[in-house]
Amino acid sequence: MYFSALDISLVASCDSKDIDPSEGIILSDDGKTGYLHGEHLTVRCGEGLTPSNSKARCSRGEWVIREKLCVESSCNVVKIDRGAFTQQVQKSEWTMFSGTKRWIEYEKVTLGSTKSPGSSLYVSCNEGYTFQGKGSNDVEVKCRSGKFYPNPVCLITGVPYEDEEDSKQDVSSFVNQGSDKRNPPENKAVDSAISVVHEENSNRQPNVDDAVPPPACTCTYTGLDDDVIAYYGTNVLEYGQKVKKNEKLKFQCRRFGFDRLNGKKEITCEDCRPWHSAEYPDCVAPARGDAILGFPDGLKYLPGNTVVIEKGATVSITCFLNGLNEFPTWAAPNPRNVQIGDIWFTNDYRGRELYISSIKEEHNGRYECYRYTNRKKVFNIQVKVPTIAQSLMNVPHIHYDKLQAVNSSACFLFLGKDKNKK
Repeated sequence: MYFSALDISLVASCDSKDIDPSEGIILSDDGKTGYLHGEHLTVRCGEGLTPSNSKARCSRGEWVIREKLCVESSCNVVKIDRGAFTQQVQKSEWTMFSGTKRWIEYEKVTLGSTKSPGSSLYVSCNEGYTFQGKGSNDVEVKCRSGKFYPNPVCLITGVPYEDEEDSKQDVSSFVNQGSDKRNPPENKAVDSAISVVHEENSNRQPNVDDAVPPPACTCTYTGLDDDVIAYYGTNVLEYGQKVKKNEKLKFQCRRFGFDRLNGKKEITCEDCRPWHSAEYPDCVAPARGDAILGFPDGLKYLPGNTVVIEKGATVSITCFLNGLNEFPTWAAPNPRNVQIGDIWFTNDYRGRELYISSIKEEHNGRYECYRYTNRKKVFNIQVKVPTIAQSLMNVPHIHYDKLQAVNSSACFLFLGKDKNKK
């Protein structure tokens, strides 16, 4: 009987810590560090980078990497407030007298498309607006690390604007110049004064009051689209308000149930700067076949397509299909005590009504109306249960004199707020 010799190199493992993180590589969160021969390493990539098709493979105790594991991200073409991404198109026209006439036009680029790193587009602003408010239009921007630079913003001409990426570069160059010994600052008096102050402070004992906490890191909301509602928690965010680092901003269309949100549903404050206008979604009109919902007045809406309804209320929600004379389909989490009825509109459109006579907690959950699954409208119902104090506010308190004897009087006391008073 014969036994083949064991290749010792096949049992040698690879350590994930040996992967060079300088290329934006972030190791996986599974805590695994040792990999056996033939296993592949799963990585995540830093901001502005995307995992490539290449993978790191452990081979005889060493990592084999054919290509970069993280590559520069592409850029998404999204809506620009009061403007659009465009591309140059060569136009020509031939006439008998002047021959061929050529000119350049800027045509809009399809929303949702992507551009590879290093490629360029143009920003064309609407009438009355210019690129960053600086008086120019049809300005070229380049895709770099998943974002277009300079920042694609259309503002009224003369409105102050400062691209934070440019300001960082300016500060960096100033610091480098100040620290270059070959180019000392010309104002020696100021330099010597700074040295004196520094020497005096170095002899003073530190004080607890001297400790100044670093400024809180926030992102500024700069959305100008009135059709889009931005939620920070359950509060509606206004232009110029701040969002703390690592917290999210969620979006919803103002015409709830009608418009369709086009773009990101939420964004996170990550790099502590005003968000690019290109990062905000927009609301578009429903396409043919989209479900359209009709809600009663007076409802409260929350992020995540959530409708808040008081317990015990009667609810009627209509649904029809845009451009189609067909009945839609309703889906409810608990069909008990939920009625679905056919309705006809004046323009001969057909629809279906979801009717709940007395809504309860059992009606909480996800509701859908659709014809095709990719054209569905989805919303959540959240039943609000009043507190005991709120319940008592609507119950009359009756006080009798003479112990309810004959000819006694009754006094009715209502604790609720007088609706006629402001």
